[in-house]
Amino acid sequence: MSNKLPLVVKNFVKATSFWRDNRLILRELRFFPWVVALALLFPLLAAIFEGFGIGFLLAFLQNLVTPNAEPVRSGIEWIDVWVLGANGSSLEQLVRVSGLILLSTWIRAVFNYLTSVYMGLARIRLVDRLYRQIFEQLQSLSLSFFGQTRAGNLVNTLTSEVGQLQNFIGAFSFLFTKGLVLVVYAVIAISISWQLTVASILLFGLMAVGLTTLNRRVREL
Repeated sequence: MSNKLPLVVKNFVKATSFWRDNRLILRELRFFPWVVALALLFPLLAAIFEGFGIGFLLAFLQNLVTPNAEPVRSGIEWIDVWVLGANGSSLEQLVRVSGLILLSTWIRAVFNYLTSVYMGLARIRLVDRLYRQIFEQLQSLSLSFFGQTRAGNLVNTLTSEVGQLQNFIGAFSFLFTKGLVLVVYAVIAISISWQLTVASILLFGLMAVGLTTLNRRVREL
């Protein structure tokens, strides 16, 4: 059963239009799976630690504004006692939370750096694999083909296609990392108050629609 499930998933993925449209590119990813996995894992970890940083910042503000408030607890006893210092004084909790904010920021910066490294490495390896495929295809062609085709136009076309692919990978990296951060922000906002979150989304949505309508009418004048 465990062997059949990945086969079903693989067949389902191959049946999608996304796979059919990008089969040539996606098939090359199997030659460096660990690089792809790390390129997707590090932005996820960076987003998680950014969420930790926001949580520690909220705890810091709570201890700063209301020193006699109930100490922040994670629900795990050893973390509350040894990390957050729930049994200590308000000053000790404030110092601990400040250190955790700095630590989470540093770890997030490391993961962001590793994200850029492995995203760039994945882009380089993918482009290298595609260039090899193109070179092998060109080698398999007969000399008569090059006599009927302008080599300069062919090289320019191939170069521009690979350049567009590099731009797409860069855009995907940006959207993927920022999308994960947005998801973390949404989870934190909903955990604080889902009513205020929904109200804020509706308010900003109405403002966006209103500004778009106003901008269109101003252009029509």
